[in-house]
Parts: sequence; structure tokens; C-alpha cells
Amino acid sequence: MKKALAVALAGTTLLAGCVVHERREYSPGVTPVTTQEVLSMTSSGYSDEAILARIRQDGVDRRPGAGDLVELKNGGVSEPVMNEMLSAPVTVARAPVERRSVEVVDYTPAVVTGIGIAAFLFGVRHSHRHVHTHHCRH
Repeated sequence: MKKALAVALAGTTLLAGCVVHERREYSPGVTPVTTQEVLSMTSSGYSDEAILARIRQDGVDRRPGAGDLVELKNGGVSEPVMNEMLSAPVTVARAPVERRSVEVVDYTPAVVTGIGIAAFLFGVRHSHRHVHTHHCRH
């Protein structure tokens, strides 16, 4: 009975001694440039180089039509930016990419201590000493 209780206590200590932490990191996905975004960037004073870089990096959500080009021109968007929108690849928005990492913390010293405490409390003795007796007949 004492041994069973000591083993149960040691097992509980063993389970409590190992902790797993999961960490999730999200990285942004591709977000294609919209006509409204180009208009907003232009009205906010972004340079053509910055707008062109953004279009080249992520493409456009759709090819601008005639109405879009008139709206862009009236919004002060330059011809190089409009030409880039017409020639840029049409890309589909991609959901954020999730990366998971698992961190395992090993509390082996706590486990060993728990087993030692259980053995002490319940009087379980464990010995590595083996005694062999041989009887010799002459």
C-alpha cells in the first residue's frame, strides 16, 4: 500500500514536472494595392517612388477600368503610378501565415526531488546493494 501511494505521488510529481508552452506568431500576408489606397497615399503626400514600390511588392487587387483611371487622374495620381497599376500583376489577398513553435521545459530535478520526498515520507527504501550468499560444501 505504501509503495503504491509512493509510486502514485511520484507519478503526479513527474506529470507536474514537465510543462509545454505553445507560442504562435503571425506574419502578414500579401495585401494587394487598391485604387482607394493609391488615392489615399497620393492625397497624404507619399512620393511616387513609395507608391510604385508598394504596387511592385504586392500587385493590385484588380486591373483599373476607365472609371478608375478618371478617378485616379482627378485625385492627383501621376501617370507613372497609373501605368504601373495597369501593368502590375493582379494578386489575391493572402491570409496571414501562422507559425507555431513549441517550447518544452524539463523539470527533471523537481521530479527526482519529488520521488525522493515520496520515498522518505512513505518509508520506501531502494537499495542497489545486492547480497549473495554461497554455501560451500567441503
